[in-house]
Amino acid sequence: MSPRSGTAYPSCFSGIQAHIPFPFLKRKLDVFLRRGLDPEIYFNYSALKRMPLEDFTSLATVLEENDRNVTIHGPFYDLSPGALDPGFRALTLQRMSLALERAALFTPEAVVFHPGYDPLRFGEHRKAWLKNSLRTWRNLLPHSKNLPSTWILLENIFEKDPSSLAELLEHLPSPPFGFCFDTGHFQVFSDVSLASWIETLGPWLREVHLHDNAGGGDDHLPPGRGTFDFDALFGHLALLPRKIIGTVEAHNEEDLMESLGYLRSHGSAS
Repeated sequence: MSPRSGTAYPSCFSGIQAHIPFPFLKRKLDVFLRRGLDPEIYFNYSALKRMPLEDFTSLATVLEENDRNVTIHGPFYDLSPGALDPGFRALTLQRMSLALERAALFTPEAVVFHPGYDPLRFGEHRKAWLKNSLRTWRNLLPHSKNLPSTWILLENIFEKDPSSLAELLEHLPSPPFGFCFDTGHFQVFSDVSLASWIETLGPWLREVHLHDNAGGGDDHLPPGRGTFDFDALFGHLALLPRKIIGTVEAHNEEDLMESLGYLRSHGSAS
């Protein structure tokens, strides 16, 4: 059954996306379409800088012709929107701007970025990080002019609690800015409850990244193979006034299919 079939998965989700890097999607496109999958396409640095514009245009055309719903995950390695060094902020803005330029070809529902707050690195400079971050995200807004219906979602990574993201989102326009909750990152790094995250950032929540671990590392296991409480998540999401994009972040085909099977088995949840 296709991930876009509303009865197949927990009803708190508007649809289910499958994470896949851009180069892999090019190679696996026939399989992806045959299985009825909707992609969250990861634009890493290599894809953005080395692959010609025609590759993006042709892939976008095929996905549109096949009525695929698309979300995008922007580049994140080495990037720091709130960096104290303005040179790193400038490079980060450049990379994210290029990602939005390419994303516009796909008319995605959302583009996900990492805000880059690490309490171990920025704990003593949190106010400076916030000020610098706001400058970066506001400077990104003009580059989203060709994405009028697309959410720009900031994802939790190393945050121990939701307060830094709440501070950031409180000072940014919504739309287009919102929140993407990552279950695996929460499991590894958070010091507070799942309820605290959803209650604090629920007004901005538009997407959830679904993967599992046992708390020791960001293993990207299928749901149910770690210790994250997905039943509790589905219950919290069901109380929100909107449906949420669900994205399976599996790192191989077998884990993707197991993850989709888990979600189907919870189709009556929420």
